[in-house]
Amino acid sequence: MTVNHVQIMMKRALDRRYRLLPYLYTLFFSASLSGVPVARSLIMEFASQLLDVGMSLKQKRRVLEELSSHSQFMLGPGT
Repeated sequence: MTVNHVQIMMKRALDRRYRLLPYLYTLFFSASLSGVPVARSLIMEFASQLLDVGMSLKQKRRVLEELSSHSQFMLGPGT
């Protein structure tokens, strides 16, 4: 790797970090007030939609797909 390539990668990483800081600060502030963990599963975040007993399994899958397609910051398995 060249020095220029490393500088470009570092700049991208720092830009991403600074774009995420307001979102992360909001999450940590909310966690400090409520006690809810910052990294939480979809079932914890959207329990009312997913635990509705009147919904079929197909409808619940559709809700999960819609929720996971939002532009929120989400971590995948193993990260």
